[in-house]
Amino acid sequence: MNFVLVLLSVLTLSSALQAQQGETLTPWQGPVLQFPGNGSPQPPRRSVDSEERNGPAALLYRELRSAGLDAAKVFHVREAVLDRGELHLYLTDGTIAFTQDVRGRVTGAYFQGEGEVLMRPPNLTERASLGLFSGLGWLDEHFSAAYLRFNRDLPGELKPYLRDSEEQAEFVGAHGQQAKGLAELDAMRLLESFTESEALATSDNFLHARLATRLGSLDVYDDSQAEDQYRVACLSRSGAAMYLDVWMAFAGLDARRQGEHRVIDPSGSSSAVAVEAFRIDTALSPPETLEATAELDVVVQNAGQKLLKFELSRWLRVSVVTVDGVDAEFLQNEALTGSELARIGNDLVTVVMPATLQAGEHHRLRFHYEGAVMQQAAPGLLYVGARGTWYPNRGAQMSRFDLKFRWPKAWTLVATGRCASIREEGNGQVGEWSSEGKIPIAGFNLGKFVRASTQADGVDIASYSAGVVESSLARATPEMALEAQARNKAIADRSARAIERYQKWFGPYPYKSLAITQLPGPTSQGWPTLVYLSSVAYLSDKEREALRLDEFQRLVFGGFMQDHETAHQWWGDQVNWKSYRDQWLMEALSNLSALMIMEEEHPEQARELLAQYRQELLKANPAGKRFADAGPVTLGYRLSSSVFPNAYIPVTYGRGLWLLVMLRDYFGDYEKLETATERGKKFEAGRFLMALREFAKRYDRNIATTEDFQKVLEEFLPPHAHFEDAKGLNWFFDEWVRGSSVPVIGLKLIAIKRRGETTVASFDVNQLQCPESLVTSVPIFAELAGGKRVFLQRVFADGHESHFELKVPQGTRRVLADPEKKLLRLY
Repeated sequence: MNFVLVLLSVLTLSSALQAQQGETLTPWQGPVLQFPGNGSPQPPRRSVDSEERNGPAALLYRELRSAGLDAAKVFHVREAVLDRGELHLYLTDGTIAFTQDVRGRVTGAYFQGEGEVLMRPPNLTERASLGLFSGLGWLDEHFSAAYLRFNRDLPGELKPYLRDSEEQAEFVGAHGQQAKGLAELDAMRLLESFTESEALATSDNFLHARLATRLGSLDVYDDSQAEDQYRVACLSRSGAAMYLDVWMAFAGLDARRQGEHRVIDPSGSSSAVAVEAFRIDTALSPPETLEATAELDVVVQNAGQKLLKFELSRWLRVSVVTVDGVDAEFLQNEALTGSELARIGNDLVTVVMPATLQAGEHHRLRFHYEGAVMQQAAPGLLYVGARGTWYPNRGAQMSRFDLKFRWPKAWTLVATGRCASIREEGNGQVGEWSSEGKIPIAGFNLGKFVRASTQADGVDIASYSAGVVESSLARATPEMALEAQARNKAIADRSARAIERYQKWFGPYPYKSLAITQLPGPTSQGWPTLVYLSSVAYLSDKEREALRLDEFQRLVFGGFMQDHETAHQWWGDQVNWKSYRDQWLMEALSNLSALMIMEEEHPEQARELLAQYRQELLKANPAGKRFADAGPVTLGYRLSSSVFPNAYIPVTYGRGLWLLVMLRDYFGDYEKLETATERGKKFEAGRFLMALREFAKRYDRNIATTEDFQKVLEEFLPPHAHFEDAKGLNWFFDEWVRGSSVPVIGLKLIAIKRRGETTVASFDVNQLQCPESLVTSVPIFAELAGGKRVFLQRVFADGHESHFELKVPQGTRRVLADPEKKLLRLY
């Protein structure tokens, strides 16, 4: 939901050949829309740990994370093969030492010698991703050392290849410290295996290999409980920041057989135990502190696990957790691993359930916690940090929320949902909000706000600002306080106009109200009924001039950003994404929605904005690589890497927008419509918008995938939009959505001839700097005398060269391909 989304926070993992303890780093991705001196403030970190807890799970966890090498289990190994589906590890010749038993099970090993890892990605997307980092389309690397962690009987599997070694003590002495330091990485994952049911254990496969290769220290996974069963990652540096580069990640063969691009929910996934309802009672003490009790009603979808992981801000300390009224054991911050941090970017709380979970069970969990998650950016203006993790949650799920807040009288509080009541109580206020149906996330904002309101089609809309801005802006905008009320009213009115348009285009507004609230910094977010809008958007045009924004920033902060966040009420809030591979769709749809408003109000600016996004996408990093080469939109957070630290925005927002514009034009929404010839009705009648309305309706208060979106579009394809007489869009999604090409498209061998009474143009369409498999729907125009252009038809350029003959008007002087520049291409 962030307009400038910070996705990647990694743990500095110890090298495969160095004994180091992990250290948490948060190399925030620099926003594209940023200017000097205006970073987002962060609250002071509060130290949180649970080392003093000594419950059974905590004790077992500490055994797992400190398991050292066993001098009695050191062997010479030769010509051993570990086949794990699509992962193949070869221990060609060397020495291997297994770790000490933990509750009668061996869970790790350290190898030194000659080895090889082989893994072949199953699709073009992952081959291209691997090639970006390794230069090859498959992984075939030799390694000189490996640390293995596993939940199966690996010693038994390797037994035929083991021989006694005479260097047991020397080997353990040389590598014992390294191995003990690396044991921490997978301790929580192994704790899950130790505590799960026997039935789940039969299908639970886990193997993590940390390999020392010429390319660096590689992490290779086979994890049946992960969203992507097979993963290869490498910890890399870009400047002062560390990144966990995900080289490739994909589902196992069985999952892919159920659907090539579908995400299969494993038993250990966040959706295996869903949160149906939250009840959160929160006391706020500005400018920093939050104390809360959160009750969660959960239902078990997939059985077998005993541990439940919840995401909670690192600045909040949990003091007690109960399950169905009984105190429960929990671990906080001990659960962190590098792969999890790369995926979610926040600390975890792991709750140990009283018994192994069974499908259909309902439980009520209660958390009490407190900490500093706010910071004062200016008098009366707070930066609320951890906006998505101020309460324990299990990721993007649709749930009901009942929120109660207590705060000082001098402040104003706004929250997601419908406000049921606000009353004074002692020296403070108490307010209650309830979600209107299920929503994916809940939040609040607190400040000494000035308020302005309006309505749109029965929707209550209010804007809240503090009348001041953060210090970095205040130096350039001294008139902000004088114009606060006027700007507030303008902000409310703008969202009202956007809602009126969006209801016509996408269907009814999902809620009954919308609050737009000021947020320090350059970023914005659109949550159900609550928009966090950057302070920069609250400035007048005159005030923004003092910031010396570039043309792209000026267009975005001038209203586009607010329209984008308002559109998230449909795209991201009413309909939410399923996995990181689908998140692009909600951002791109919100961008398209805002662009459509700009096209109506300022068509020249709309064309300029698209051109700016294209320009950003084609910018090169210091190594000369274009952001477009970072990968397809479906890579999500993986787009930000050591090679492309800032690629997420230009690819997700920029390429994503271009893809939807191309699809919309392909459907013909901007051509003459048989059902609505009036210019003002073309949006309402267009098939593409009909598909968007159906998408919003079909997945109302639910999650959707890129494939779901494709299927809905295919239902509304007009007859002229069939490729090779097939009513489908695989040609577009396989290459444009799951690919990263920005091709050169042009015409050659143009010949215009008379054939009797008919004039015919014969030409080839060339596509260069792209795969042979790329298919593009290219609009072809005829140019007549005086430069007048006439649209002829769309042709499918299939591969590098395609030949066509078309009838053209008499007097045609030239044939042009995409003269209006509506294709994402190089020119």
